[in-house]
Amino acid sequence: MKVNLNVLERIVIMNILPRTGSFVNVRSAKNTTKILTISKEEQTEIELARNGNTTTWNDEGAKAKEFELPPSSVKIIRDALKDLDAKGQLPVDAVTTYEKFLHDEVPVDETPA
Repeated sequence: MKVNLNVLERIVIMNILPRTGSFVNVRSAKNTTKILTISKEEQTEIELARNGNTTTWNDEGAKAKEFELPPSSVKIIRDALKDLDAKGQLPVDAVTTYEKFLHDEVPVDETPA
């Protein structure tokens, strides 16, 4: 699957991937992290800075990059997002990521305008 992801979406994905589980899932999570990791060069380019629990970057980080994700990565990302949603624990930072990976399952906003 080709998908365009910005720095926030990549960080969200890497943070929601399982750290434990079956061999297949852990290997998929590791491979997905390897694909989405922010290189040292990119960290310099976007001025990535970590201060405690906060990570910041410049406007270049908001620009999406295209990634080719194998089916195993797409599945593990979708499963992680679905699990968080089912538990009512989907972070607000994950909304655009959810929409990109589960666009067919995004509920229609039924709030009156």
